[in-house]
Amino acid sequence: MFLFFGGIIFALFGVLGCADLVQKKKKCTEETTAIVTEISKEIDNDNNLSYWPIIEYNINGKKFKNKLLSGNSIFQKYNIGNEVEIFYNKENGDEFYCKERYYSSLFWWLIIAIIGGVLMILPFFKNFEFKKNNLFPRTKKRRGKLRFP
Repeated sequence: MFLFFGGIIFALFGVLGCADLVQKKKKCTEETTAIVTEISKEIDNDNNLSYWPIIEYNINGKKFKNKLLSGNSIFQKYNIGNEVEIFYNKENGDEFYCKERYYSSLFWWLIIAIIGGVLMILPFFKNFEFKKNNLFPRTKKRRGKLRFP
């Protein structure tokens, strides 16, 4: 039962993550180039060091500065001065997504959803036996009648 409910949680997170990305792609239709102006270094509770690129971009003369949520790697992809293609929401310039990270993010949310789906169905297979590469429920013969457990 634990696997089933854990699977539901994974599947929900995966589906909601995918839905959020797809919704963001629908809203953010204007393209611009942002520049990495700094790299934020943060230490979490486990003393792990994370790197987060801070980007700046201009929309109609207004400057926006945001954290690019793609860091956490020792092998930093972004350096100060790098240009990053982003799509932003023309009604809310702070809402954006990184063009080159969109499909990889969508992929990982889908993987989480699939893992959740697998975890949800696993408990239903615990009463099955594998016999000669066939998947059949164990049956018992009692008094000439075939009974299922």
